[in-house]
Amino acid sequence: MTGSLQTKNGKYFVVLSYKDFSGKWKQKWVGTGLEAKGDKRRATEFMPQIVGEHAQMEVYLAKGEILFADFLKYWLESKRDKIELSTWEGYKVYTEKHTMPYFRSKGLTLTELSPRHFVDYYNYEF
Repeated sequence: MTGSLQTKNGKYFVVLSYKDFSGKWKQKWVGTGLEAKGDKRRATEFMPQIVGEHAQMEVYLAKGEILFADFLKYWLESKRDKIELSTWEGYKVYTEKHTMPYFRSKGLTLTELSPRHFVDYYNYEF
């Protein structure tokens, strides 16, 4: 996995390039939250951390060893710059208050999940 620094809409993004499970090259844009004017040094210093975190997450995802609750957090962050802020904030509140605590208490990894777990969660919330 490699990363490069790009600007979009006046903000810095780290563009991650990696091969997916089928061997195809993919790109993922990760927001730094830093303004394009005056924050290049900070964005450059922040880039290795972002690349490292996402590379580690890709290893966990490939092996299926990540807890579903941790995957939800990762997924939520990946959607931050792709959907409206109000929608993202709604997702964040719901997942942090309801979904993540429930599944964290179960200790389920992605590979252990089955449809039955989601039915149980739905019944729990209902």
